Amino acid sequence: MTKTKIILIAIFLFLTGGLFISQFSSNSTSPRFITNHMKTIHFATDATYPPFEYMDESGKMKGYDIDIANALCTQMKARCVFTNTAFDKLIPQLNAKKFDAIIGSISISEMRRGELKYTNVNYNPSLAYLAPLDKHFIAGDVLGKTIGVVKDSSFENYLNNKYRKNVTVKSYDTLSDAITDLQAGKVDMVLGNPIAIKNWVSQGDNGKQYGIVIGPVINNQYFGSGFGIGVRPGDQRDLNALNKALIEIKVNGVYDKITRKYFGG
Repeated sequence: MTKTKIILIAIFLFLTGGLFISQFSSNSTSPRFITNHMKTIHFATDATYPPFEYMDESGKMKGYDIDIANALCTQMKARCVFTNTAFDKLIPQLNAKKFDAIIGSISISEMRRGELKYTNVNYNPSLAYLAPLDKHFIAGDVLGKTIGVVKDSSFENYLNNKYRKNVTVKSYDTLSDAITDLQAGKVDMVLGNPIAIKNWVSQGDNGKQYGIVIGPVINNQYFGSGFGIGVRPGDQRDLNALNKALIEIKVNGVYDKITRKYFGG
């Protein structure tokens, strides 16, 4: 090998090595990018809301929202990571940068615009009341009743604002806790997402004694235009990427496939 070739090879290695270091340094400024350029998206949810999100017997997180999140990650060539967090802690911990996005019955409402930015609609909102069937409740019977609801949810906000002192609101960490108190006679009704309530009613003998007595009811004033994935207000890049992937899985049929799996149709 001639001296000239050795010099040229040395220059090439120097330049390409510098380029690699430059690229690595650029990517390393964001901890959410790893060396193979696959983005890791850290989602959080309250996994106590089947069929949307729940823990199976092996301790693995499953459900509609989990499948949607995984589909989005696949579309974005990203890796999904999930954290199970109490519903009332989701927004504070998101804004404390404990994770990148929250998924799971997050209503797109003006009340939360300062705390969150939302993706496009993931699914449309509605509400329903669960109660013992032998009570034969109708819509007007809400007044004067004690109603269980998940703490800091849109359903709690709906009761407090629409009925004020005309109902007694009991707040719970999970829908399951509220239903337990319904079964114990400590509340008259439970207000929640009709799909989650129907899922509970369908299990075992629950449907023999309990059912949806009012609803589903759509109320955009309190529940906004639908449910979406929430990100921090300043994370426009992540919002754009999630929206793009959400459109793509709706176009390619993956979204409909997941929806049919859980809700039929």
